[in-house]
Amino acid sequence: MTIKELAAELRVSFGYIHQLRNGIKKIESISDTFATATAEFLNLPRLIVLHVAGKTQLTLFNELRPTGSEFYQNLTERASMAFREADASIAEAESRFRT
Repeated sequence: MTIKELAAELRVSFGYIHQLRNGIKKIESISDTFATATAEFLNLPRLIVLHVAGKTQLTLFNELRPTGSEFYQNLTERASMAFREADASIAEAESRFRT
């Protein structure tokens, strides 16, 4: 897949992808629409894409935590696992799109 094809798949311009890849546009500034399209393309939860982009933090889950809650512990463990899996998926995707 070329960068031009990737841009079309994500419904953005080649220039937008170029700016993200080269640090001209900060990853943290991606829109929710782009995050959603990226998540769908990578078959990942949108939260993972937002997290990798620096738009969320795992500590966000602290807001859900009742003290000693099994629910919170399970949620945090699952989120941590998902983030690790996302890192691996993103590394794989990056290696495919390097030109």
